[in-house]
Amino acid sequence: MPLILPPAVAQGRRERRFVDATGVAWSVREKATLGRRPALYFESAATFRRVTQYPHNWYELGPDELEILSHET
Repeated sequence: MPLILPPAVAQGRRERRFVDATGVAWSVREKATLGRRPALYFESAATFRRVTQYPHNWYELGPDELEILSHET
């Protein structure tokens, strides 16, 4: 049975970079792994965050909105 991925993942790997209010640089990408829900992965030089509930238009959010979203669980 083929694995069906959400549209944002099926179209290719999307990645965004932004700097938060404290000056920390982040990259965020959407990733689907077998057996898990798709999630956004936020990575900085010092930490990592995984967010499973996020809007479909996450790629269009501004830096402030991405920063807030990165703190969701």
